[in-house]
Amino acid sequence: MNLPQIYRVLTSQLPNLSIKYYEYEEKEQAYDYIFTDIDLYKSAYYAVISFAPFLLDRVTADFLEPIIKRGSQYSTLTTNKEVGKGIISGANHLKESVDRYVSYIEPFALNNAEEDSIDVKFIHISDLDELEKTINQLKRALNAPVFELDGRVEIQQVNSGSILITLVIIGAFANQIVRMVANLIWAAVAIKNKAHQSQVFIEHGRTLELKNDMLELIKEQAKHSLEKGKESEAQHIINEFLPEKNSPENLVNFKASIDMFDALLEKGAEFYPSIKAAEEVKQLFPDFNALNLIESKIKMLDEGKDKS
Repeated sequence: MNLPQIYRVLTSQLPNLSIKYYEYEEKEQAYDYIFTDIDLYKSAYYAVISFAPFLLDRVTADFLEPIIKRGSQYSTLTTNKEVGKGIISGANHLKESVDRYVSYIEPFALNNAEEDSIDVKFIHISDLDELEKTINQLKRALNAPVFELDGRVEIQQVNSGSILITLVIIGAFANQIVRMVANLIWAAVAIKNKAHQSQVFIEHGRTLELKNDMLELIKEQAKHSLEKGKESEAQHIINEFLPEKNSPENLVNFKASIDMFDALLEKGAEFYPSIKAAEEVKQLFPDFNALNLIESKIKMLDEGKDKS
């Protein structure tokens, strides 16, 4: 794991290291503190011990143990005063340590980062055959935007564990390629969410005991709608970034890119902009902590026009 990647992960988790709790002063209460959103806190905690384990000392770990050992099915924890104060003390100490470390490495991380780069994280890969297949899908996903603007992709860093690759985009239009890739990833997520909504609707139809021919009709309509949606997303990206190269062939290529990103997302792949990227570029990438909230940018633009 290189410094830019560590910096990105830790800064993204810093807000979740602020432990949320309520203190009860009524004497008739059976407990003194209730801690909430502990699933988010545990996720941030595990990110710290994965990427900067030296920031967690034994005393702090002991204080936080009641939170960390709480079952994953629970999002709250009630404690007495002594345990609660220990958790709060440990959480504050850990957050301060991470905050100081992030501030310390920030100039080094930014100096080592490439502005036009993308971090790609693969999770569900267990053997070399699967790795080769996934890398080929990534190459095909990137082919259309990179090729059309005469760019190339270089691997800057590969890390073990969950495989994390930093891809640097090279070329006169590297920043535009990154923006296109971000939009293709966003489109793939939006199409995936639309497919999930269609599946829910179909399953609901089954509960209503609709006839098979009616269900088949609904499935065909959903399939057609998804295909048209994918075509619209691809055409929108071409119109925005490559209006002079608007052709049926490019439409096919960009639809194929969306398909490849969809396949990678299905395998648990995650995509992040460089920590050095401009804020407007970072906003083009979907939030991988809230993928189910991602909607088509075409829909968002249309709604914006309706409101204006």
